[in-house]
Amino acid sequence: MNRSEQRFSLKRASSRNRISIGLSGRSVVLAVAIMGWCVALQGAEIHEAAELGDLARVKAYLSQDPNQIDLLDAKGQTVLARAIRSGKQEVVEFLLAKGAKEDIYAAAVVGHVDKVAAFLKQDKKLVNARDSDGRAPLHWAAIYGQTKVMELLLAEKTDVNLLDGEGFTPLHWAATFNKRDAVELLLSHKADMNIKVEKYGWTPLRLAVIHGHMAAAKALLDGGSDPNVKDDENIPLLHQAVIRGKKEMVELLLDEKADVNKKDSEGETPLDEAVEQGNSEIIELLRQHGAK
Repeated sequence: MNRSEQRFSLKRASSRNRISIGLSGRSVVLAVAIMGWCVALQGAEIHEAAELGDLARVKAYLSQDPNQIDLLDAKGQTVLARAIRSGKQEVVEFLLAKGAKEDIYAAAVVGHVDKVAAFLKQDKKLVNARDSDGRAPLHWAAIYGQTKVMELLLAEKTDVNLLDGEGFTPLHWAATFNKRDAVELLLSHKADMNIKVEKYGWTPLRLAVIHGHMAAAKALLDGGSDPNVKDDENIPLLHQAVIRGKKEMVELLLDEKADVNKKDSEGETPLDEAVEQGNSEIIELLRQHGAK
């Protein structure tokens, strides 16, 4: 492995490891990373299938024993609660159709505005109520892009910058899942676009960039997000895009006045990174924008 490959491998591994989000405490990790979903699971098989978003397996388990729908895992969590973390709305909808008990979080996930409103009518405090992961209904609505639910929650004065158990705001999650409409809605309600996750130094834009989410990144930049921000590893956003070979993202950041000659913690510029990787298209693009 040459020096360029080593640097890329180390930076990519660092980014993957740092974006691992503990979505259910110590035992379950959902990694929303450029390499895809990575889930370490404990609990009954149906809970594992639900959290993986494996609808076929969930159907098979319930076909064998319909009573499993109310089964609790070792942490006392339901199959539905685990399914919500999957990012797969169809699994949540299937479980609800099979009789799983719907709470405000599930209602937010599937866009049941009337049911969310009914829950809030019963108890106004639910608007900012946290689940076992420290997430409020607005976090889950943002993850799934349920803007109608988000509008209701925001009208009910939910905290637009509420931090979850990992220090993520709803805007961080909307950016992570490339929910442009959700990003724009949150920004229209004065969400802090440059807020950093305390543990890692990530802004919403940083999350959009490393995932290659053009729609979310464009919305954030249009809203005024800083294209020159660094994370706690001192890696600028333009470097992140170059390292991943994301030409469109590189072009977007350059168009938004990202510093083409900004150096990272190792003293390397975006052009240095592109040369090390031998990416001729990005090299040319950077030089067209004044890279030295």
